[in-house]
Amino acid sequence: MGKFTVEAVFPSLPSTPPPVFSLVTPEVSESSLRAFARDFGLRSQEVEGAVRSHSTAILYTEGSVQVQLFKGSGGVRRRDFGSWMRSEQDSSFEITDGAAIEAARDAVRGFPFLNEAAAGGAVVKRLNEASSQRGGESFSQRVTHAAVCFHRSVSGVPVDGPGGKMTVFLSPERKLTGVDYLWRRISGVYRETKRLRPAEEAVRQVTDSWEKRGVASGVVNQVRFGYLELGWSDAQVLMQPAYIVFGVLGGPDGRARSGAVEVVHASADPVGDLVPPPPKTPKQTARSA
Repeated sequence: MGKFTVEAVFPSLPSTPPPVFSLVTPEVSESSLRAFARDFGLRSQEVEGAVRSHSTAILYTEGSVQVQLFKGSGGVRRRDFGSWMRSEQDSSFEITDGAAIEAARDAVRGFPFLNEAAAGGAVVKRLNEASSQRGGESFSQRVTHAAVCFHRSVSGVPVDGPGGKMTVFLSPERKLTGVDYLWRRISGVYRETKRLRPAEEAVRQVTDSWEKRGVASGVVNQVRFGYLELGWSDAQVLMQPAYIVFGVLGGPDGRARSGAVEVVHASADPVGDLVPPPPKTPKQTARSA
């Protein structure tokens, strides 16, 4: 029997259960990619830029700027490789969180399709560059960019998961060098939610699954509630309320430990799976002698 403890504080829930939303199926084509490039201020004519495709995205390149449109999600990524992760300053980039957020909003103000995302709350991260002399006698580190991540909420409910975010990258000159925009469009209410499960029930489901997998021990240290939005390569039809459960798992020897993140339905009457099942590995037939 596995030994599991819960140290997390359970999240407060909305008084009215949030509904399940239908999401718009993104158009992923060369014409829609070029439309996004124009939205980002590029000329995006057939004679101006190059389009190529790989397994997860199609890419448009014009000069030093590249725009990617991801096939699964419809998410968009913009990079200016002429200034990406470069700095004209020798000193570290010093900026307060509040100033970085306002600079990020100013940087995307000319792109109307990003304005909704830029109106939300944000978290600021600083990207570092490290250098050392031969032999490791001296070591230096400086901040070269600020990454301002805007988080989505829908009708007051936070959106969790890898999606529902826009990250704006700023150089020390406060110039825009990149944007990650994974913000799926909602088409309408798919179904009302009758009742939410208690967080305790969701956590018990998670610890039961750990025990069935043979996990020796575990600690649940955080539980969050919100809508789940999937990642860059994931197709998603519905946005549903979920619990995101964070834990630390222990090995049989009591020393080996690893982090775990589990996502389970918050609705008592959910629709399908929250997360797509992992792809099946095809069975290999034995070779004949």
